[in-house]
Amino acid sequence: MKKFSRIIICLVAALTLFSALISCGGEKTYKNDVAVSALAESGVKKISLASNLTEASGEFMSFYLNVDASLYSECKVMTPGGSSSIDEFGIFKAKDADSAQKIAEALNKYLEGRVATWDNRYSQSEKPKVDGAKTDIFGNYVCYTILSSSEQSAFLTAIEDMIAE
Repeated sequence: MKKFSRIIICLVAALTLFSALISCGGEKTYKNDVAVSALAESGVKKISLASNLTEASGEFMSFYLNVDASLYSECKVMTPGGSSSIDEFGIFKAKDADSAQKIAEALNKYLEGRVATWDNRYSQSEKPKVDGAKTDIFGNYVCYTILSSSEQSAFLTAIEDMIAE
C-alpha cells in the first residue's frame, strides 16, 4: 500500500510540474496588422503630460535615434515639446524579426546616451524617468519609453493589449 501511495504522489507531482511547464512555456504571439498611429493613440492616453509631446522631426530621428529607416514600415516618435517634462516614446513597426532586433539595439544605444549625458534643462526629479527608460519588443513592434514607472507600465500594457493574439 505504501508503494502505491508513493506512486500516486509521484504521478500527481509530475502532472503538476508538467502543467506548470506547459502554461509558462508558451511564447506570446502578436498581431502584425495594427497601425502604429493607433498604438500611439492608445498609449498616449496613459501619459498625464501627453499634451506637451510633439512629433519628432526627421532630423531628430536620423541624428539622435540613428534607426535605419529601411528597417521599419511605420513609426511614431513623440518628444518633449519644450516643457519641463522629459516624457518621450517611440513605436516602430519593423519589417521582420531581425529588423526589430536591430531597431531595439539602436534605441538601446540612444537610451544609454540619454542616461550618460544628463540634459540640465530638466529638473532632477525627471532623472528617474531616464534611468528607467527601456526598449520592448512585441513581435515586429518595437517601443522605447522615457516615462515614470507607472506611466511606462500603463503605456506598454495598452500597446500590448492591442496587439496580443
